[in-house]
Amino acid sequence: MYSLYEKRKTVALMQQVLDSLYKDVHQAVNAGVLGQNEVLKVKLQQHTLSTKNVELENGIYLATMALARQMGFPVDSVDHFVIAPAQDILVDDPIQYFLEPAAVLSLRTEYKLLEMGVRAASLEKKIETASYMPQVGVGAFYYYENLLDKNNWNGAVMAAVRIPISDWGRGSYAIRQKKLEESKAQILREDGHQQLLMQIRQAWGSFVEAYQKYLLE
Repeated sequence: MYSLYEKRKTVALMQQVLDSLYKDVHQAVNAGVLGQNEVLKVKLQQHTLSTKNVELENGIYLATMALARQMGFPVDSVDHFVIAPAQDILVDDPIQYFLEPAAVLSLRTEYKLLEMGVRAASLEKKIETASYMPQVGVGAFYYYENLLDKNNWNGAVMAAVRIPISDWGRGSYAIRQKKLEESKAQILREDGHQQLLMQIRQAWGSFVEAYQKYLLE
C-alpha cells in the first residue's frame, strides 16, 4: 500500500508538470515558435497519464478492500477506510542479513525433494539388482523316533542355491534402466541446485535494489 500511495504522489506531480508544459507549448504555438503537433504530443501524454492514474486508483481500491478483509472489516465499507502511511520508517541495511546462498540451499524444501529423488532412484536400483542375484535358502529340522525300543533324536540341515540364469538377459536390461534413472535423478538434482542458487541470488538482488531505491527517495 505504501508503494501505491507513493506512486499516487508521483502521478500527481507529473500531472502538474504536464499541465505547466501544456501552457508553455500552447503559448509557443500562438507565438509561431512551435507547430500544432507539439500541442497534440503533450495532450497525448496527458491522456496516457490520466489512463494510468485510473488504473492506479483502481489498484489502490482493490488493495484496500483486500487489506480490510484481512483485518476483519466489511469489504463494502472501504469508502471511508483510510490508511495513513507510516512516518519515519527505519530500514536496516540488507548486508546484515546476507548469507552465502550455498549455506542456506539445504533449507529449501525443493532441495530436500531433489535429494529424496536421488535416494529413491538409488534404492530402486539396489532392489532391482538384488532380485537377480543368486538366492540361498537354508532349512533345518529335528525329530524323535522310537525304533526297536531305541530312542533316537535325529536332525538334518538343508541348503539350496537358486541362480536365475534364464533371467540374466532381462535382468541386465532392467538393472541398466535403473542405473540410467539414477543418473537422470542426479543430473536433475544438480540442475535443480543451480536453479535454486539463481533464485536465491535474484531474491537478494531485488532486496538490495529495493533498499537502494528507498535511500534515493
